[in-house]
Amino acid sequence: MKSVGIINYGCGNIKSVFNALELFNIEVREISTSRNFKNIDALVLPGVGAFDEGMSALKERDLIGHMNHSVQVEKIPVLGICLGFQLFFESSSEGVLAGLGWLPGKVTKFDESLGKVPHVGWNQVVVDEENPLFKGIDETQDFYFVHSYRVLDNAEIKGNKMLTNYNGNYLSGIVHANMYGVQFHPEKSQAPGLKLLENFVRRL
Repeated sequence: MKSVGIINYGCGNIKSVFNALELFNIEVREISTSRNFKNIDALVLPGVGAFDEGMSALKERDLIGHMNHSVQVEKIPVLGICLGFQLFFESSSEGVLAGLGWLPGKVTKFDESLGKVPHVGWNQVVVDEENPLFKGIDETQDFYFVHSYRVLDNAEIKGNKMLTNYNGNYLSGIVHANMYGVQFHPEKSQAPGLKLLENFVRRL
């Protein structure tokens, strides 16, 4: 049986993600210390809250080095959700700490002069090319969002991209090598969200 480890670093309730993944006949384990990384086939990095808070929490629990080794050396799949996805990048205008740096780019705040911030509710995710997370999902499907910061698309970011329009287009997800990330919450997005999580698990 495949084993998926959910990084629990105190930034958000992981229970809904845990419960959703358990639907797919896999072992789901909580990773909260460096000792929990053994015999893991994939990682999930969920999260809500501030960028610096997230990075500080990962550092305090001695998780960053083990995550880097798992993702960059062992090349096991990792799925970032909401704040977890943002932490994939180099930095954020929300704070001063460096991110994980797995992907190039900076997380920036929505322009409050262009609309309400945070971005809360259902919005369309458009896949710009065939995307393995969207197998069996409409290419312009709505998912549930809650966030004030986002990553603008740029040429340095490679992979199968997901785009959403709110105060302009931004990167709402990516599949690049063994890295999978989504700004929205699949665990709160009903049937399409569960299908996306299933597609991630089936690639293990």
